[in-house]
Amino acid sequence: MILRKKVKTVNVNPFEGANDFALISVFKALLGEQYNVNMGDVQVLIKPQSKTMYGVYKHRKNKPNQIILYRSGRVKTYTNEWLFSVFIHEFIHYYQFNHVKGYKRKRGVMHDKQFYDMLHEALENAKKEGLLQHGEYTKGYYQYLKTTVQDSRTLIHSSY
Repeated sequence: MILRKKVKTVNVNPFEGANDFALISVFKALLGEQYNVNMGDVQVLIKPQSKTMYGVYKHRKNKPNQIILYRSGRVKTYTNEWLFSVFIHEFIHYYQFNHVKGYKRKRGVMHDKQFYDMLHEALENAKKEGLLQHGEYTKGYYQYLKTTVQDSRTLIHSSY
């Protein structure tokens, strides 16, 4: 008889314990390498608190582009892993604005299907690499697909 011993797997997050300066450097290096872009022209800041946002990408013409992440919200302080997921989201905005040929933002639409597809791929890659260990980061993508992306068959029938 073979006995199977239960082994508890403990995943250690590589970002825990790092200071904000180190986090910014690692975040920029990881995604810059993955997407083959130089992140030197992007200013990344971690600010103490926002009651309304996790982060924001500021696309600016005469100043450096900015990605701002917030350490805490109304009630809770965010983990470094959560900040990385927010950084990925804001990085995808940066990448789409600056590196996707032919991209033009439609008025009133910040997150289109292309954005969500790139975001989902980046989040899944980070999960595979062990950088993100929780699944809540992909909920927005699935919710978007359920509510706003129409089935192509519906588009064909509705065009007549």
